[in-house]
Amino acid sequence: MGSAAFVAQVKSARSRRTAEAYGESVTKFEAWLGQRGWDIVSAPPDCAQRFVQHLAQQGMAANTIHFRMSPVHKYLAFCERRGERGTWYRAEIPRIQKPARMPYTDEQIKVYLREVAT
Repeated sequence: MGSAAFVAQVKSARSRRTAEAYGESVTKFEAWLGQRGWDIVSAPPDCAQRFVQHLAQQGMAANTIHFRMSPVHKYLAFCERRGERGTWYRAEIPRIQKPARMPYTDEQIKVYLREVAT
């Protein structure tokens, strides 16, 4: 269907590495669809969300899911613009929790407090 045309378009506008990453993500998405008996035309509107759930169940980190889903969302939009599929729902991707970063270590704070107290 449109994956070859999509990857060709990406190759013309992006770096070789980006095009390869996009191609890999779209290929994995299409393989996942095929395992369920779907293709880009017959997949349900929530296929992107189901794919996100599949990736999360495989133990994929949220950062990696974001990395994989950006090309998939663009591919689905590309296919929709070309009339190859109807409406689809953008997937809710797990939020990336960044740990709070302390500007000073506990030891640095203790040293500072001792110096201020004297």
